[in-house]
Amino acid sequence: MKFPSKGLMQRCPYYYHYPSYYHGNPFYIQNVRQYPEINTETFVNSAKTTKKLVQESELICNQITTSEAFAKELMGAAQVSDDRKVKELLKTTGISSTVNTNYTPDGINIILSRSLNDIECCRLNLALRWR
Repeated sequence: MKFPSKGLMQRCPYYYHYPSYYHGNPFYIQNVRQYPEINTETFVNSAKTTKKLVQESELICNQITTSEAFAKELMGAAQVSDDRKVKELLKTTGISSTVNTNYTPDGINIILSRSLNDIECCRLNLALRWR
């Protein structure tokens, strides 16, 4: 078989170009974003304060599990959406954090929060079901 030399290339000046992709050099890492210097003071203080919230959630759970009368009163007040009574009952457990509550037909959400330097630093949501 004989291959044409110049004649075919002159008649067909176009040829198929196989695409190639450049993915960059994986060993060259360019740091595009500038991050501030790491200061863990607020982060550590937030964690310490959260530990206090966990202790207070334990006070609430202990009161509910050890006092049937408290559990009934809290559940009754929550079911009729008596916010004032629910917060009052929760404060009797010995907690000092800010308390917010939400109710559903299935249970109660108790949100405990604390602030550091007038900024809310941490929040703990305690979701308890009654049916």
